[in-house]
Amino acid sequence: MNPEEQKLASLAFSDFINKKYSLCLQHLTLLVSIKPNNLKILHNRIVAELYVNKNLDLFQKSLTNLCNQGRIDLFENETPDDVDHCIIYYNQAVIYYNQKQYEKALNLLNKIFSLIQPMEEWLAQKVCYLLIELCLLCKQADKGISNISYIENQFLPYKLMDETSNTPDSILVKRNSPSFKLNLLHYKARCLLHTRSYANCRKILDYIFSLGSQTFSTIMMKAQLSLLNMQYEDALNEIILIQEDVDNFVKLGDEKILIYFNNIATIYYYMRKPHLSSFFFNKAYGVYSFPKFKKMPKEVNFGKPVVFQPATFLQVMYNKGTALLFTMKPIEAFDCFTEAVQGMHKAPLIWLRLAECCIMAYKKDNEGLFNFIQNRKLLVNESVGSGLQKKIVLNSKLYKDSAFSSDPQSFAVPVPTLEFATICLRNSYVLLPPGSNSKLKQAVLAACSYVHLTIGDPLKAHKYAAMLYADATCHVYKYLGKLYLAESLVLLNKFQEAIDVLNPSQFNECDPSQEVQKHDWFPKSQLSSQAVLYYNLAAVLTMNGEIEKASDLLKHIWVLKGSRNEVPVHIIALALYIELILGDYEIARTIIRQNCPQVCLLNK
Repeated sequence: MNPEEQKLASLAFSDFINKKYSLCLQHLTLLVSIKPNNLKILHNRIVAELYVNKNLDLFQKSLTNLCNQGRIDLFENETPDDVDHCIIYYNQAVIYYNQKQYEKALNLLNKIFSLIQPMEEWLAQKVCYLLIELCLLCKQADKGISNISYIENQFLPYKLMDETSNTPDSILVKRNSPSFKLNLLHYKARCLLHTRSYANCRKILDYIFSLGSQTFSTIMMKAQLSLLNMQYEDALNEIILIQEDVDNFVKLGDEKILIYFNNIATIYYYMRKPHLSSFFFNKAYGVYSFPKFKKMPKEVNFGKPVVFQPATFLQVMYNKGTALLFTMKPIEAFDCFTEAVQGMHKAPLIWLRLAECCIMAYKKDNEGLFNFIQNRKLLVNESVGSGLQKKIVLNSKLYKDSAFSSDPQSFAVPVPTLEFATICLRNSYVLLPPGSNSKLKQAVLAACSYVHLTIGDPLKAHKYAAMLYADATCHVYKYLGKLYLAESLVLLNKFQEAIDVLNPSQFNECDPSQEVQKHDWFPKSQLSSQAVLYYNLAAVLTMNGEIEKASDLLKHIWVLKGSRNEVPVHIIALALYIELILGDYEIARTIIRQNCPQVCLLNK
């Protein structure tokens, strides 16, 4: 270049560095008029145009024309012959990155990765960073670690964490700068986290912290590591440090504040503190406002993907809904999930969550059923007559867990009803990975069984309950499978099969008491779990005409319950019915006197 051309190039570069993109474009346009066939100047001009007009499609078209003009085939299998062409490969990869075509972007960078040694320093660093980022996005964390090792061997005279090297500083290349090494450490920690190499990840994070170089992302990584190791208190202590410096917390910016609130809410969720979790998810939702999102320019982003995008909003809504569900607010949770499912409709878990909202809206829990002292007063509705003619009216609806509906309606309407739950559960079941037998599948089968039993569809309830009982690996779901399968068999008039399913000798294989101690789930103890199973068996025996066996079984339950009273009141109702059938009226009166003191009966 002559002095005039060098001056224009220098001015263009200075304007670009100072973000004066319009001036930069003017200078480059002048250079193009002087050197119309110079690919490097042409390339720089279309980059400047991108920063001026923010039009990624136009940039793609211009880049394609440039490749055609220079006879550059980006999609050939071999590494480019000219190292100067690497920047074109890199920019095309950035386009794919912004279009979320991560596999294509990774393929392009793999072609030029072997040329990072002769590349200009700034370009080599960008290629390294984007390559590892793409490895993580493409779920190739192992490949990312391998690439980091290659970068170390190429640019670093000693390992990243080797503090004992005596290598003279004079031979260190510029790419061996502290920031470059530190960024590689950050990426290495992320890759190790993705490969579940938690011990090695912890070692690198501790080293970064020892250098006083912790950042927002490394603090979040360390908290995530503790969360994955179920060290919830440690995770909370690590993440809470971010907000202690109030001034700097405000300066973090909305994106990081949103991540902070979302992550701290997640930790509280795993600590089984749903109200605190809901509080912080609400704060995250407050940061993510639609007006802010709508004002965002649709421009190319050469950094990491921004947080304020539709996918993030859906995740925030899902998290908020989950917290609301666990704070027993199913209607509010349902609204969140119906918003989130629009972009997460291929995830079986969100359909299950929608169904759980419908179930909880119908019936929040069954804890009240085990309040024996209070419920026994409900055995009798009222008394009529007086004197020798005084009669009592028993409660025929002591417990009615059914939601039969004859009203014409579309089950597809998104309202929190059990009918809509059947659609959600069908979607969830269809979307489950083939051949899986995870807890998610067991949860879906259990919910399907319960809902179909409740709305009066024993055939489908039997289908799902049979699968649950046969395949359940968790005691809780084995227990539910046994109960739901037996109930569906009863509704299908298959009493003997139901009796076989409820065989008490097989209780140990499905005792849920050890798995539900930390959950708000009833029956909670081994005693109450057995009592429910025995009651169901006694009920089926009664329907099958085996009254004496049913009576003996109920007496056994009564002895077992002792003074703890951890049994449902249905046992008393069934015992009263059996004594009346057997003609033992005095025993029936005794049951009423002992359990319903508000009713005064005359002595015989």
